[in-house]
Amino acid sequence: MWINTAGFAAGIMLCQQLASLPAVYWSIAGISCGFLLARRVGFSAIGFLLFGFSWAVLLGHWALQDRLAPELIGKTLNISGHITDLPDRVGRGWRFNFVPEDASSDDSKVRLPTKIRLSWYQSRAEIHSGQSWVLAVRLKPPVGSLNPGVFDYETWLFQQAIGARGYVLESPVNSLLAEGSWYSGFGHIREKLRAVINRHAAPPEAAAILKALTVGDKSSISASMWDVFRRSGINHLVAISGLHIGMIAMLAYFLAGFFWRFSSRLCELLPTPYVQSIAAIAAAVIYAGLAGFSIPTQRALIMLLVILLAKI
Repeated sequence: MWINTAGFAAGIMLCQQLASLPAVYWSIAGISCGFLLARRVGFSAIGFLLFGFSWAVLLGHWALQDRLAPELIGKTLNISGHITDLPDRVGRGWRFNFVPEDASSDDSKVRLPTKIRLSWYQSRAEIHSGQSWVLAVRLKPPVGSLNPGVFDYETWLFQQAIGARGYVLESPVNSLLAEGSWYSGFGHIREKLRAVINRHAAPPEAAAILKALTVGDKSSISASMWDVFRRSGINHLVAISGLHIGMIAMLAYFLAGFFWRFSSRLCELLPTPYVQSIAAIAAAVIYAGLAGFSIPTQRALIMLLVILLAKI
């Protein structure tokens, strides 16, 4: 089992070393050969390596297909959809992720990527996660400057599954359709918690750290604070990852067991280890959602789910 898992991971890593993705039919051939080799004694690891390679190729092609069509670059588009994640205040404007549900250009329907990133300059509107809007926008591919030693914006956009970026035009088309609610998902809850922290936490440095550890919002942490974190070797503690998810799950695990054991009837109804595992899973999922389901939290959550579901 372990050698097969290592082979699968090696196949994914092998795909990451390529300068460009192979054609899709290579992944189909890899799955076919991997299926034959995985069933032969002594060759299963090679078969799972081919599975991992093919899996990465297919996911890569799927991600690259979810991009802005070239003919839509620079065109004025009318789109409707909702705001997701946490909007960022930038000067007098906003920057936010938007999930388009309908789009048109010159009265004809067009297809847009699943998620786009928009900037709304000099906006008087109040932008909140979960809101539904109709907007007039202009889009371009998700590219960024590639300079040595600076943040790789294009890679970040790819990791966030953002297929286009652009800006909102000043237009009478722009209108708010519906406000967000607690039922809009974790994004709305995260924004409400961020507002509570901003109102009640002082000084600003404490609020910045509290927002980073509670809702995964690191936008308020200044460059000087990051420099202090790096010099003291604790910068990894600010980004929510396996340590934080594990601590929350462990706390929920032991608290659930402590209180469940007060009732013998409850213990007869459902064994305590089951209740502990379910409570830990729920706590981990909620905290990962509050952190925005970033890649480190997804990784930690998957590992926790494997252990806790196996315990159940």
